[in-house]
Amino acid sequence: MDSEYVKLTRPFSKDKSKEQILVYVEGDSDIPFWEFVLGKYTDFRVNVTTYKIPAQKENEKDREVKGKDYLMKVSGLGKNKMVCVDADFDLLVTNNKYHQKLTSDKYVVNTIYYAKENILASPDRLEKIANNHRSTPTSVDYFAMLKDFSIAIEPAMYLLLASTKEYNNKVAKDYTLRDFNMSVNTVNPIPKDNSVSKLKFMRGEEVLMQQKNDAIEEMKKETDNLIHGVENLYKYINGHTLFSYVGKLLRFDIRAGRGRYGADYDDEIVRKELYSNSYLSYSDIPQDIYNKLNTILK
Repeated sequence: MDSEYVKLTRPFSKDKSKEQILVYVEGDSDIPFWEFVLGKYTDFRVNVTTYKIPAQKENEKDREVKGKDYLMKVSGLGKNKMVCVDADFDLLVTNNKYHQKLTSDKYVVNTIYYAKENILASPDRLEKIANNHRSTPTSVDYFAMLKDFSIAIEPAMYLLLASTKEYNNKVAKDYTLRDFNMSVNTVNPIPKDNSVSKLKFMRGEEVLMQQKNDAIEEMKKETDNLIHGVENLYKYINGHTLFSYVGKLLRFDIRAGRGRYGADYDDEIVRKELYSNSYLSYSDIPQDIYNKLNTILK
C-alpha cells in the first residue's frame, strides 16, 4: 500500500471532504504526541498508527511491529503515507545508521530533538505541571534549571557523542549510554537554590576525555549548528534519561509546595501527566518539524 493508494481511499472514507494522510510511528505511546503535532493540519484527515505487516495467509492477522528499524524499511512513502520517528543521535552523529535517511527523505519526519520526551520537557510546560499540583505557585525557574543541567552534563554528553561516532567506525565503544546515565544520575536538582549539583564521573572518565580530546572538540564543531549552545544540550540527550532528571526536579518542587500534604503526593500521577499532552502547545514543538511538514502537507 503506497502513498497513492492511500490517497485513492478518500471516496470510501467517512469524511470524504478531506484527503487522508496515513502516518506510522514507532509505538503506541507515540500516537498521542504525533496526533497533537499533526493536529494543526485540519484540512486533512490524519490517521496516526503503528506499522502492521500484512498477513501472508487468509486465516492470519496483520502483524504489528514497532520500533524505528521497521519504519526505516517502509516503502511507498509520499504525501499520503509518511513515517514520524525519534531523531535519537541520527542528526548529531553524521555516520549513524539513519543519518542519511532522516536528512534526505522528504517523507520521514523526526523529532529534531532526541525524542518526544525532550519536547515534552519544555520549561514552560514543567512549570505548569508543577503549579497544577502545588498549593502555592512554584518559585523554581525551570528554564534556568534545565540550562544549568545542560552545562553540568556537557563533558559526558560530548564524550558519548564522540565515542558513538568512533564506534560506528568500528572502534570499540569505551563510553556507553549506560556509563553516561550513571554520570548524569549524579547531577541532582536543588530547587530551593534554582541550581544543580556538579556531574561526577563514575569510572575515571577524565582520562578517557583527555585521550579523546580531539574527537570531542571535532564533535562540538560538527553539532554546533544543530544544538545552538551548550544550554540546549538537554534537548539532545536520551529522552528517558532526561525524564529521570525532570521527574526528580518535579517531585522535589511539588512536595515542597504541598506543605503538610507533601507526603501524600503520588509520583505516578505526575509521571502520567508528564508523558501526556497536558499543557503542551504548538510553540513547544521545534519549528523545523513544521517546516518539513509544511513542504509535505501544502
